[in-house]
Amino acid sequence: MKTLLTLLLFVSTITSLYSQTNESDFREPTSIKEVSRQLGADTMVFYYNYNWHLVKSVCKTVFRVSRVDAALGTFTGQFVDYFSSDNKIAVEGNYSNGKKEGKFNIYFRNGYLEQSGNYVNNKKSGIWEYFYKDGTRQQILDFQENEVLIKEFWNEEGKKLVDAGNGEWFIYDSPEKFKKTSGEVLNGRKNGTWKTIVVIRNMTTNIEKYKEGKFLSGRLISMVGGSESYKDTVYCSIENTPKFLKAELFQVFRCFRNQEQTNNWELVKFDLNRPAGHLRGNQVMYEYIAVNIRYPFEARKGGYQGKVTVQVTIDINSKAKNISILKGVHPSLDDESLRIVNSIKEWTCALRDGQPYEETITIPITFTLDKAPQN
Repeated sequence: MKTLLTLLLFVSTITSLYSQTNESDFREPTSIKEVSRQLGADTMVFYYNYNWHLVKSVCKTVFRVSRVDAALGTFTGQFVDYFSSDNKIAVEGNYSNGKKEGKFNIYFRNGYLEQSGNYVNNKKSGIWEYFYKDGTRQQILDFQENEVLIKEFWNEEGKKLVDAGNGEWFIYDSPEKFKKTSGEVLNGRKNGTWKTIVVIRNMTTNIEKYKEGKFLSGRLISMVGGSESYKDTVYCSIENTPKFLKAELFQVFRCFRNQEQTNNWELVKFDLNRPAGHLRGNQVMYEYIAVNIRYPFEARKGGYQGKVTVQVTIDINSKAKNISILKGVHPSLDDESLRIVNSIKEWTCALRDGQPYEETITIPITFTLDKAPQN
């Protein structure tokens, strides 16, 4: 009861803050209750637009299932953000004492991983991996205490441009190629001249000078407004700030006509309880197995065939462990089944009432001598 009363106090506080905003700016919703829904004593669903601003459910593009720490006024424990159009995962991570802590995965709308790494005390820490929308690798960054090192970088064609911290960094920051950033990388750090060019509207160019990672100076040049120098702000960025961070502000926005209109709560409820499995569905997993599995020569020669059952445990961080044979056929077929399952990287953990939990699943793989292996 105490937890519920504290949670209601938290909701009341947000409502009070919202009521102080300009009425002409936020014509709807009129209450925090219209941008959230309570699932349990301390678990709630929050509705967001594409910028992770709180909106009414009818115009949400993302929704979050999370526990709430009312005393701190923030999220706590494991949380999952979903794209409302198809309930694919947008973000999954963890909060501790009001700060981001542990493994975070951020996904594109098509289901591919966008970036993945760890937070320590609310800051990115250690190795973070970044990907393009087609699932190919983009870069590997190393977040250290006082700097970020560029370890590897690939362009969209898959060519490695930065190797072991040295090379040329070049990327378009939007699908329409309206913005591009480029520069030299030396020992993992920006070096020499870096440029960011925005080719729409007034067409601006930021030119920044670096020496072994140290920012020396910058200059903004506009096609219509001359130029100006700066020394305090860096514009040539090597990564985009994740939009989900805005959820921590609890900002309430009104609906706009061009936002997605959907309010299928039954579909949402279904997705809050799901078994562990492949991130993009078991059909995709079995297609991958069919294409990549090999029929061992020893088994073919000996005439061995049948169904091998592999069991695998998916933990709360969507990582596979304890991969083993539950029911085998022949050592060579068993070994090949273990090899192919170990090569699968995209897993998603099970959910119960929106909370992740560890689950063991089985994967049947059938070997027949008269045709290719199948599930």
